[in-house]
Amino acid sequence: MKPINIYDWNHKKPILLILKHLKLNYKNKTPQGS
Repeated sequence: MKPINIYDWNHKKPILLILKHLKLNYKNKTPQGS
């Protein structure tokens, strides 16, 4: 089970970073007034 956990973690971490990056980009693109 340990190799699977490491494999999952290695895939989840980049996905979380990408989601964070996309969220920041979305916030920056949307007008602040709305």
